[in-house]
Amino acid sequence: MNLGYRRIETAVAAGLACLALAVPASAGAATSSYPPDAAARGFGDGLAGWSASTSFEGTCLAPLLCPSATNAHQTSGGADGSGFIRSAYQGVVGVMAVGGTTTAVYTSPQFTYRGADGEAATAVAFEMDRRASVDQLLAVSGNSANYSVRLVDVSAGGEAVTAIAPTTLAGANSWSEVSPAAIDPGRLSAGHEYRILITSTYTTGTSVLVGGNADYEKGKPATTKRTVKVRKGRTKLVRLQVKPKARSTVAKRKRLLIRQKVRAGKVSATVFQPRKLIRR
Repeated sequence: MNLGYRRIETAVAAGLACLALAVPASAGAATSSYPPDAAARGFGDGLAGWSASTSFEGTCLAPLLCPSATNAHQTSGGADGSGFIRSAYQGVVGVMAVGGTTTAVYTSPQFTYRGADGEAATAVAFEMDRRASVDQLLAVSGNSANYSVRLVDVSAGGEAVTAIAPTTLAGANSWSEVSPAAIDPGRLSAGHEYRILITSTYTTGTSVLVGGNADYEKGKPATTKRTVKVRKGRTKLVRLQVKPKARSTVAKRKRLLIRQKVRAGKVSATVFQPRKLIRR
């Protein structure tokens, strides 16, 4: 069983990705991304400072008598064809086999949170793409496979803020966009050091010799950028062109998450809204 993840980025204000923090509209559309190193917000060229670990709840000899997990970077095959990170699970079977809970964790490089370009943020959202092959494991009664995401405050002794609570890995046989998860910006402290933790958890019995995986990655814009002017009280239909590399992925989607930056006089704001696809 394999679990894959992509689009790992912390963005402040108008940014979009793993963690997006938005400053007040009156303060302008300041944008910052975390981790600050762009390479650490995606997996196109490797882990870029991310670390991985695995554990098993119980005492046994892995992988002979108990399930095990393996974390590894994949160089291609992501949502846009580039790299992603994977947590692969392998079960066991036999009279001496031990069931239990296997956990695989990816930890981001440590970074200093400085708000949205130095300004106080008013909104925080976490987003990523994922894919999972867990149908075989979940077909057995009593088994489960979940993922979760936390933002850990290293400066506060490891206090964690939940971005995504434990959620089933099922339902993402192909690359799927995780809906932005809101985080209270009041729980983040400017100047503190943070890490992002992505956890995959598998719970199985003793008679399941199955495998699977979870994949995660950092996504890229699927469409070209458009700038339009709309008069007060009016609406306008905007056509966006899908980029060649994203066409196969978009073809499988019914909706896309659209980033809209709106300016009215001296005031500006950025919002993210899911939109139904209209193909022409």
